[in-house]
Amino acid sequence: MPIMLFLILILIFVILLVVVTNIVIVPQSMVYVVERLGSYSETWSAGLHVKIPFLERVAKKVSLKEQVADFPPQPAITSPCRSTPWSSSR
Repeated sequence: MPIMLFLILILIFVILLVVVTNIVIVPQSMVYVVERLGSYSETWSAGLHVKIPFLERVAKKVSLKEQVADFPPQPAITSPCRSTPWSSSR
């Protein structure tokens, strides 16, 4: 009898572990891209969501914050104002 009780406790623990690991909280200013069986299913916005165990996965976590892009300086080609034909040299 104790072996049966031990197996039931292990089964309850495994089920509880699967349920808890499939509850997902998406933080504010983030979205999660969810795939079901390897293809796009939906996009989760901020809040509490529940995945389907073994069928869905979070494929990508995307930040909605503004990203600063650093560009190398680029030289500007300018010409003096007096060399234009419409400027007067007076």
